[in-house]
Amino acid sequence: MQKGPCFIATQESDFEQVWKESLVEATEEDTLVARGFFGPMRFLRNTRALELVTATLEGAPDLYRGIPTGSSNDIIRLEVEGLANLFKGDYDNTPILGGQVAGRIHSIPTVADLIAGIMAQAEDQLRATQVYLS
Repeated sequence: MQKGPCFIATQESDFEQVWKESLVEATEEDTLVARGFFGPMRFLRNTRALELVTATLEGAPDLYRGIPTGSSNDIIRLEVEGLANLFKGDYDNTPILGGQVAGRIHSIPTVADLIAGIMAQAEDQLRATQVYLS
């Protein structure tokens, strides 16, 4: 499981509080894939994310076929303008990054508590798999 969004939604994170809260409120089904600055990116569903999907379908459709593809001017414009909207309080028109792991984020813990939880889950999984190794 990718953990980037989990660390965004921590008390120590520099991300805006609304971004953290959006991750807590999201489910696995609230994410969309579109072309971004750096390649395929997953965004939380909102107006800007849907616009990015449409722009990807029009300007970089091979992305969805698994073929490496560059971004288009429209995609870059939507992302740059959208990020500026975050500081204007226009969250529906902000591309909020967040993977499917968002559906497993239920609080905004400290980093120490997040890591302790990850370690406890890993230990539980390792103990559970030992029966298959004997």
